[in-house]
Amino acid sequence: MKRTWVILMLLVAYFASVVNANSFATIAKNVLIESFTATWCGPCKTYDPVVNEMYDADPSLILVHYHVQNDGLDFNWTNNRINWYGNQGIPMFVLDGVTKKIGGSPTFYMQFQKLISDRKNAIVSDPVEISLTYEEGLVEYAFQLEKPLENAQIVVLLVEDQVPDGRSVLRNVVRFAQTTPVRTLEDGKKEILQIPLNPSWKKDKLFAVVFVQKISSREVFGAAQSHRP
Repeated sequence: MKRTWVILMLLVAYFASVVNANSFATIAKNVLIESFTATWCGPCKTYDPVVNEMYDADPSLILVHYHVQNDGLDFNWTNNRINWYGNQGIPMFVLDGVTKKIGGSPTFYMQFQKLISDRKNAIVSDPVEISLTYEEGLVEYAFQLEKPLENAQIVVLLVEDQVPDGRSVLRNVVRFAQTTPVRTLEDGKKEILQIPLNPSWKKDKLFAVVFVQKISSREVFGAAQSHRP
């Protein structure tokens, strides 16, 4: 009996050590949803609000809308971004850089919830934790990672929520974007970025998003949102 008890305790200790060794890689992370949309896009008016509701209901989601294709809210970076992912039409939603949902369907809500769930449960081999603050155009961020990440890019976005557009209100519109390629991203890296604000933007509706993305695979290894207005 004593021998059986000792063996049981050794097994418990072993599995505990395995869990601890892999805890950093299995941390529940935010899911980044990059939406490509346009004010003239009929289907976007149907499916963008559905994703907006999911975002409002789930604090672990980070949602940004890139306006594209000459809708008046687009700019060079947003148009280049959709081409970087492979422009297959809009609405196009990209989750963590690796999962695409293009267009809509009668079962869109269930399909998208499944995509979100799959991304939440996905194991990230080299997760990046991001601390982020934003105030009056000033973005400060720092990275914590288990080991150096090779050939990645840091993306910094300034996003405005509740943008009036005629009879509707647009959610989480990307107003500014900056991409910085890094050969090697190391633990403890800190950055400060001062973004010039357009007078037409509502300061109380602005927030920052920062994420780290592997250039070759497009996978997002970590994402953070400064706050929710």
